[in-house]
Amino acid sequence: MCGAGLDKLSKVTGRIEPEPKWLSSGFKGSYMERRGVAGDRDVVQWIANGWSAGYYYSVNWTGTELDFKTDREKLDELHNLLAIAAE
Repeated sequence: MCGAGLDKLSKVTGRIEPEPKWLSSGFKGSYMERRGVAGDRDVVQWIANGWSAGYYYSVNWTGTELDFKTDREKLDELHNLLAIAAE
């Protein structure tokens, strides 16, 4: 999943990918934060994933550094609380 969006960048300038941890939702998950160049602008790609009991999710976000600073707290909250329910 972390390869998603890589083809949209002409250059990667940084990457952060912490070890998976237990989230508030009860799922285990992690995220990958990639900085790079797309066309003539700097962008941030944020890809989060989580898994539990055979279920898996992935959330992708791409935007400018300013957008990321604005949205980061909301993205972290979404990732920490997201869960999949099946009946």
